[in-house]
Amino acid sequence: REIERLTEITERILSFSRSGKLEKRPVEIPHRVRHTLDLLQPSLQKNDITVKLQLPPDLPPALGEAEQIDQVLLNLTLNAIEAMRNGGTLQITAQAKSEMVELNLINSGPPIPEKRLPHLFEPFFTTKPKGIGLGLFISHHIIGQHNGTLKAENLPEERGVIFNIELPRADIDANQDAEMETVE
Repeated sequence: REIERLTEITERILSFSRSGKLEKRPVEIPHRVRHTLDLLQPSLQKNDITVKLQLPPDLPPALGEAEQIDQVLLNLTLNAIEAMRNGGTLQITAQAKSEMVELNLINSGPPIPEKRLPHLFEPFFTTKPKGIGLGLFISHHIIGQHNGTLKAENLPEERGVIFNIELPRADIDANQDAEMETVE
């Protein structure tokens, strides 16, 4: 088991280190979310987790690499499932902002201890007894490569945890904004 665990760590690090320049394209976030949920449907059912989606049909696409966004969504959803072993609710919402697409994954699991929150995205930091501590680190790195942000915080009154992702919109030309600033 330990050899398998070390092999998995090595494979994740190698995969992470190979991630070079991204070929960013428009990515339909609702489609990526539904794809991830389809993959994890057996685990969601087994753990008695209800999924609530709030994904606007007119949500503009994000700019990114679909497979990498899938990896982040898969990791965050798996973490939510593990946090809610006795059932719960996973709410996924999305909205367009001025230059970003915002995606929130809200689980009704227990809060993350406040002293651990600042360290969630550090390599080899884990809150799980058998965790490796690379999933959130890699997810944070992927979102950063997309010029986005990934944050986590506890909901008030111990009602769960929210993971917030912001990714650049594909329908906004960042170079045009930069040129406009230069002219002014």
